[in-house]
Amino acid sequence: MNKIKAKSENVNKKPVYLSVIPENIPDELKNRDQWVVWRGVCRNGKWTKPPFNATSGKAAAVNDSETWSDFDTTLNTYRSENYDGIGFVLSEADPFSGADFDHCLNPETLEIAEPFRKYVKILDTYTELSPSGDGMHCFVCGKLPEKGRKKDNSEFYNTGRYLTVTGNLLNGNREIEHRERELFSVHSEIFGKVSRIGREEEEVFPSPPVLSDADILEKAYSARNGAKLSALMAGNFDGYSSQSDADLALCGKLAFWFGKDASSIDSVFRQSGLMREKWDIKHKAGGETYGEITIAKAVGGCSEVYTGRKSGKPSDNRKPATGVEIPDDFEDRLFEESADNPGFAFQPENLAMGAGIKSRDPSRWMNLKDRIKKARFFSFSDFEKAVSQIEKKDPETSEKKTVASLLIEIGLRSELFTSGGEGFITVVLNGHHETFPLMSSACKKYLQKIYFAEHTASCNENTLKEAISMLNALAENEKEHPVFCRVGSQNDAIYVDLCNENWEIVKISVDGWEITTDSAVKFVRSPSMLPLPKPVKDKDGWNHFRRFLNYKDAADFRLIVAWLVGAFSYARPYPILVIQGEEGTAKSTTVSLLKDLTDPNKVPRRSVPREERDLMISAHFSHVLSYDNLSGLPSWLSDAFCRLSTGGGFATRSLYTNNEETVFEAKKPVLLCGIENILTANDFADRSMVINLDFIPEERRQDEKTFMADFEKVRPGILGKIFDAVSAALKNLPNTELPQKPRMADFALWVQAAEPSLPWQNGEFLEDYGNNRQEIIKGSVGSSLVEKAINKFLEEDNFTWRGSATELLGILNEKCSEKITGHKKFPKTANGLSGQINKAARSMRANGINFDSGRGKNGRFLSFSKIESRQFECECETCGFYRPNQKYCEKFEGGYVLAFEKCKGKSYTALN
Repeated sequence: MNKIKAKSENVNKKPVYLSVIPENIPDELKNRDQWVVWRGVCRNGKWTKPPFNATSGKAAAVNDSETWSDFDTTLNTYRSENYDGIGFVLSEADPFSGADFDHCLNPETLEIAEPFRKYVKILDTYTELSPSGDGMHCFVCGKLPEKGRKKDNSEFYNTGRYLTVTGNLLNGNREIEHRERELFSVHSEIFGKVSRIGREEEEVFPSPPVLSDADILEKAYSARNGAKLSALMAGNFDGYSSQSDADLALCGKLAFWFGKDASSIDSVFRQSGLMREKWDIKHKAGGETYGEITIAKAVGGCSEVYTGRKSGKPSDNRKPATGVEIPDDFEDRLFEESADNPGFAFQPENLAMGAGIKSRDPSRWMNLKDRIKKARFFSFSDFEKAVSQIEKKDPETSEKKTVASLLIEIGLRSELFTSGGEGFITVVLNGHHETFPLMSSACKKYLQKIYFAEHTASCNENTLKEAISMLNALAENEKEHPVFCRVGSQNDAIYVDLCNENWEIVKISVDGWEITTDSAVKFVRSPSMLPLPKPVKDKDGWNHFRRFLNYKDAADFRLIVAWLVGAFSYARPYPILVIQGEEGTAKSTTVSLLKDLTDPNKVPRRSVPREERDLMISAHFSHVLSYDNLSGLPSWLSDAFCRLSTGGGFATRSLYTNNEETVFEAKKPVLLCGIENILTANDFADRSMVINLDFIPEERRQDEKTFMADFEKVRPGILGKIFDAVSAALKNLPNTELPQKPRMADFALWVQAAEPSLPWQNGEFLEDYGNNRQEIIKGSVGSSLVEKAINKFLEEDNFTWRGSATELLGILNEKCSEKITGHKKFPKTANGLSGQINKAARSMRANGINFDSGRGKNGRFLSFSKIESRQFECECETCGFYRPNQKYCEKFEGGYVLAFEKCKGKSYTALN
């Protein structure tokens, strides 16, 4: 919690306001488009908080819904622009009231003064610190009496006012509770009178009955005019001029029976046969939904309400909700088991016992609620919803099952399971299996579709959420399965999701590949994924592929094919493929072709992500990440690409929570495209392969439509060749060894194992890969400022030097130009210089500067020597390989030879 107190010593100095913690703000507020931003403004010597429209930036008005915005828009505006906070506008369209208590607590200790501490305890609802840090706001469901809004340090509002919202919790309760009776009690104590609804001559507000919704409806059905209510609940509006008139009539009856409580009216109406999509459609003028307007009209026209009271015990003519025996130690066992397994509470027998407690012993139920909220092993709201679904109805009544329970039954017909802590469902559709995350829109659509087919009725969003929440809890008790996106591995085979409408997958094993629909291998899809073609056998597949690539030499072609085969290795390290070239070299087209052969997407080439979270989310829903038109990489993005290449994760706080963490883990192929050299970090260069493309003259150019149409014809055959190579890699991998291990040794080993099925001679890839990496290292970090400075110093003054980092920093600052030493990236301290030298050491050695470091008599030292460049000829005695006029980089007996030669012979003779 941010405990910064507003500074009030100097009235002209702007106060320091609390930062907003969005994760703590209740969803009931977030889901309404009633948000504004505010900024501290000094007026007549007093700091005020005028509201502003988060979309336009103009002044907002509490009586004009056109100036309000949704929560996400408001939060983004607050974060990105010069505003001090956000606020929620209270209006007639919502069921909320707010209590604003100023200067009532110590911002350092958060100790609440009396009587405000008592008020917080009575209301027992979502309570937060005000922006100043020494006040608090309480939000409740329930309306206020018409009179009495402000007295001393206390203010009460339910319409025509906005309240600042900070999310700085005071009591740990993130739920806005229904506390109308308690709110009236606090209001009465502050204003010194009995609070009434409307005018003084109207009746005192009745205490809400403690009956459940079902009990009240049962009472209403047996009343004198219960038949009309029953017909409306069943969806029969015969005798009414329109369904809208019937909607209003039903809400009017419910207003009487449920004490004008808008939330109860809305909840019961949604269970009726009159419920339709129009209920949640917003009115164009005011922003309220059709349902909210209808309920407001019904409440306004209701002059009397049902005031019958019952004890918490079941009525004489009604059986308990459940007949299960409840042991005395049920609560203790529930919490003991749930501490390690939160899903234990949601097992059917435990839910049945919870339902029995709720129906038989309200006091015990309230104690159970308090224990659950304090322990926080699982959500009480989820538990209560689950209990409500499992409560058994009186078998003598003809009450229908709730919509939520029917949706849960539909879900339980399919396979529920978890993967990485997330709930999933595998369903059968049109003769094949499909897998969705339970919390996804695809799962919602499936449940809606099946429910409509079976009941010829729709279900609303809240009911869907309730059902899915229960299914998610039940999935935690089921077996865990791995879930894949596009490429996966199981039982020594690799599987590739073709993403077609039949949910076909390709199984690749040591025996070859085949197209199948194995439901045991779970794949999920994102809406942007496109299908791969069904692969076919084509002996000319690689020759077809050559025709569509603009590469300089055969080595580049071999590296591109190696990257493609590596992209299907699953969970092995993947090299980063960088396509470079000037304008007109078909860089973007090449990236599109490679993406179409591995992981087709509606957006094949993306722009640079804004933050690492965006990158990891993309990796979660894609197999190959491709980015176009890069011009330099920030260090955080370079590091993130490195983690994706060899495997890494990103942890962040879960949305709308303050104590849960979401971890994104991924190892995915990365494909980059740019004009200029983007490899400026050693780690990044070490994991990369770079292909430089040649300019394409006009006579060789084709229009894109024809080019892609021709490629589409041969794409199945090329894909078949790739899968042949993957199968060969699986078969040969156990018996394959590398003569030397580069940085990405697992990738090199995989391609080496696949070489018998690839269009070149064994060993050619390793030579090409080694040469490409050496060129990358020479050309990438060789441009670093420190390396340039050291190289210049050694060339001009000495070919050798030894001394401390402090001495070297002084020499470089003296000898080198201001353009180098004055650059913001040039180190300013000896430690900084040592760090950058260590990063550039590999590149310096590749470019002819020998570097060493250690500890001598006078402390730590650095040592450099630059080898004079000269012409020579060398010959390998093992194979006779001859390479004239090359620059040396390693010294052997009798002369110098290249570090990487074609032959692995160890005896060399150099001819100077």
